[in-house]
Amino acid sequence: VSHMNYNGVKDELKNDDSTRNENVFGDVKKDNWAYEYINALYREGIVNGDEKGMFYPENNITREEFVKMLVNAESDIEQNFDDVDSDSWYAPFVKTAYFHKIVNGVSATSFGTGMNITREDMAVMAYRCMFKDTETADESKDAFADDSEISDYAKAAVYSMKEKGIIGGTGEGLFEPK
Repeated sequence: VSHMNYNGVKDELKNDDSTRNENVFGDVKKDNWAYEYINALYREGIVNGDEKGMFYPENNITREEFVKMLVNAESDIEQNFDDVDSDSWYAPFVKTAYFHKIVNGVSATSFGTGMNITREDMAVMAYRCMFKDTETADESKDAFADDSEISDYAKAAVYSMKEKGIIGGTGEGLFEPK
């Protein structure tokens, strides 16, 4: 892509008056068609220039640069976990995992910060990350001896991961989900 089309940028970015008169990059002049968009994206933390303060608006965008912009754009993901401080080291990871439906909270308002993770929750998160499809294994086939202790929400993931040979038990046919 030689000329990135920013027409899909949120209207509030385009109309953000705080970026209109600010010359953020030395090589993006006010008469450039993308001037307002680039400055708005910069202020939102989606794009940035190099160490010399240049943006190079006429350069092609690489795949990795575009992926970075998409991930940075996702940094505004709303999540309602009261126990995830937005300034913490883990906040962007929790937000991204939540956005991609890899993780849920332990309740509607709590992520479970500081809690040790259970084996069944590791299986669920890994499954959601690795297998986005709805493929599930037969839970009755070769069930763990402690199957009744595996939470209902985790069973499909646990048995699918077991069937694929990714996880196993802890011995004596047990999974020890908690």
